[in-house]
Amino acid sequence: MSYCNGKAFRRFLFKSFFKNKGTHYRLTSKRLGILLLSLVIYLPAELIIWSGLTLDEIFYPAYREIKVKQPVFIIGNPRSGTTFLQRLLAKDSHSFISMRTWEIFGAPSILMRKVFDIAAKIGRALGVPISKRINR
Repeated sequence: MSYCNGKAFRRFLFKSFFKNKGTHYRLTSKRLGILLLSLVIYLPAELIIWSGLTLDEIFYPAYREIKVKQPVFIIGNPRSGTTFLQRLLAKDSHSFISMRTWEIFGAPSILMRKVFDIAAKIGRALGVPISKRINR
């Protein structure tokens, strides 16, 4: 199973670097630097995420057998109480499961969540040296 659309990504890169004539986007040296910097950050992050999702297929294939019964989708206009409702439902962990932001963006795979949990346990055992340094 392929998760990544490599063809679309290559087309995006090609157009970003070479097909910008006739558009409002001009590839100046500043923009080129930002584009290259974002690639240096984006590509390794994507590689880690897709590696984690691929390893999930190997180590946790049973996740596909889980059936979701009666999902609840919270959709509404901004400032209409949707966030309040989502947070209220998230407090009832017996009936509802809600993902946190760090789970969506930082660890979308099961294996990565377990790695983050182990790193947090090690950090707590060491007295959380990173947060001590940040507080300084």
